[in-house]
Amino acid sequence: GNGTGAGTLIPDDAVQLVQNKLHVFLAFPDGKGGARFQSREVVVGARSGGRIEVLRGISSSDVIVLKGAFAVKAEMVKGSMPKMEM
Repeated sequence: GNGTGAGTLIPDDAVQLVQNKLHVFLAFPDGKGGARFQSREVVVGARSGGRIEVLRGISSSDVIVLKGAFAVKAEMVKGSMPKMEM
């Protein structure tokens, strides 16, 4: 490395744009084989080789959704949208 060690590298598709801000999704296992998800705003740095550096917003104990973040975002957006009657 270059000695900075400031950020955490994650796949760049784990970072999603939510309401014009960059977010990652955290997973909280429910102990029954499922999980609940929460979005968290992050500050990112360099992007390289399909990975992106997260400078602020996550900690080493967070369980980040690395694969399927777009699907989690889609479900959250769907869930937060007001129900429309046709």
